[in-house]
Amino acid sequence: MFRWGLNGSSGRALRAEAHHVMASVRELSWEGYSSLIADIFRRRGHAVFAGEGPDSDVIDMELSRDGAGRLLVNCQLRGMRQISTAPLEEMVMVAERNGADAVLLITDGDFSPEAHSFAAGHPLILVDGDALLELVLELTLGNESERRVGTRIARLFNRGAFN
Repeated sequence: MFRWGLNGSSGRALRAEAHHVMASVRELSWEGYSSLIADIFRRRGHAVFAGEGPDSDVIDMELSRDGAGRLLVNCQLRGMRQISTAPLEEMVMVAERNGADAVLLITDGDFSPEAHSFAAGHPLILVDGDALLELVLELTLGNESERRVGTRIARLFNRGAFN
């Protein structure tokens, strides 16, 4: 089992490895990146569908699992250092237009404090670079134990809005 900070690795070595992993993720083509994101959720038992309809330019994929509702995914925020509220506001409207239960926004950067505050009052799940790194490591290293971000996503699916 892989754990950050174990196996005698120093904090500096772990940060360097994390930087290397994220650099590799950032170098993926769009097709490779979106396939990676889809594989992360397939492994978690979600059915993954291509985004369709009039908002398909901002809906990269749609997830569902065990009849738990519709979750739209936008992973176009990669390469941006800090995400403001603007894309979150847009995706709330997209979710409403498409009858989705929630939206998952994925970035390899960070969300601003204002974005986190905005998301708290809306059906938004924010996955920042640190959370994305955890998901990529879980997928690529085959870690079967519950990871922190995986547990957060599972809790969101278990809320009444997703059942």
